[in-house]
Amino acid sequence: MRVLVVDDSTSAVDLIESILELKGIKDVDKAYNSQEALQKIQSENYDVYIIDYHLPFMNGLELAKIVRKRGNEKIIIITGDRKLKTEEFIVFYKPFHVDDLCKYIFE
Repeated sequence: MRVLVVDDSTSAVDLIESILELKGIKDVDKAYNSQEALQKIQSENYDVYIIDYHLPFMNGLELAKIVRKRGNEKIIIITGDRKLKTEEFIVFYKPFHVDDLCKYIFE
C-alpha cells in the first residue's frame, strides 16, 4: 500500500509517517505543500492520500478534488477547522485517534 501524506507541518507529516509504519505501511511518501503534492500526484500512484486542509498555494479540499479525478483512491482530509464540512471526502478533525485513521485506511 502506497500513501502520500501532505501537510505543511513537518512534525505532523513525520508523526503520521511513523504511525503508519508502526501499523505496517512502509511505503509512505511526503509533500509539504500543494505544489509539491501535485508534482507527486502527476508522476506517482498512491492508494491513500492524507491531506491537510490548510496548505500553501491551494487548500486540501481543492487538492483532494484533483486527486479524486484520478480514480478510487482513499482520500482523507485532516484539519483542526471544525467548520469544514464536506460530503465528498472523509474528514478527521485534529486531534484525531490514530486507530480511527488506520481503521479507515485498512477498510
